[in-house]
Amino acid sequence: MKRAFLLIVIFSIMHLTACVYDSMFCIPITNHTNDTILIYTAQCNDIDSVKTGVSSDWFFELKFDETGKLFFDESNDIIFPDSCALYCEPGGFRNKSLFISNHDKKGYFFVIELETAKNYTWEEIRRNKLFETLIITRELLKENDWKIDFPAFRNVP
Repeated sequence: MKRAFLLIVIFSIMHLTACVYDSMFCIPITNHTNDTILIYTAQCNDIDSVKTGVSSDWFFELKFDETGKLFFDESNDIIFPDSCALYCEPGGFRNKSLFISNHDKKGYFFVIELETAKNYTWEEIRRNKLFETLIITRELLKENDWKIDFPAFRNVP
């Protein structure tokens, strides 16, 4: 019994420490439009793969209310005109660690206007393509001093 308990404790500690990152690398995303927006991120160029969004203080999970509309915190998750959000990834090697988990080493961001999010369900947003897609490379970030200016990066191939 003691041996089983000891194994459980060891595996628990290993699991907890495996999730700890020694540093994070964050890039600011600035909204230079007149619209209040939400930005979601994915590992590929497919809005169906979105799991999180970027916010002013960290990130947030993709969630829906009972009607199928996006659920978000209006105090942190929305990005007002001329304000910033942060996109962060674990790792301290700057461009060497950014987008490393994406198969082609690019960042995929899906921008949705706040009014659209309030008036349409996620299914309607996806089906009717009521969003903009930003595809960001490390080279573009390096040229722009490691920041994303929206809408300057609109429709990047």
